[in-house]
Amino acid sequence: WKNYCRDVIAPMEKEATMMMMLFIMVGVITVFIILVVFYMIISHKSRDIGILKSIGASQFSIVRLFLYFAFLIGLAGAAVGLAGGCVFLAKINAIEDILFNKFGWQLWNREVYAIEQIPNQLHWQLLAIIFASAIGASLIGSLIPSWQIVRRKCIEILQVNQL
Repeated sequence: WKNYCRDVIAPMEKEATMMMMLFIMVGVITVFIILVVFYMIISHKSRDIGILKSIGASQFSIVRLFLYFAFLIGLAGAAVGLAGGCVFLAKINAIEDILFNKFGWQLWNREVYAIEQIPNQLHWQLLAIIFASAIGASLIGSLIPSWQIVRRKCIEILQVNQL
């Protein structure tokens, strides 16, 4: 059967591999964007961090503060993304019908894939993994900038460089 249907199966396997690579690239880029955003947030809060360090806050407590902030941002982003994704998935066949009726554009070629509708079932285990990965990406992206700022001495952070 596999040899008989190889012409149909091979393109689908290639597409699945390409989609996996695409999602990995999107994940890496997301962590990098979060890193840049947290670097900017932390650089704007450097004086506050210097004051906290000067009154005796430990490096761990400052990093923990930013990780908690990153967790809350990741949680909010993951919740909004999950809700939006579930709504989109529930309406995807209706959206494709509208696109086909108005513009003649069809997302899935029915001749190649031999399906009548786009699969739109929710897999809760996969959603939980994606939800946790979004929060993990936020935590990973915030770890490097927060660790860099707490390694600096408070005198360097609070120093005023005026000409």
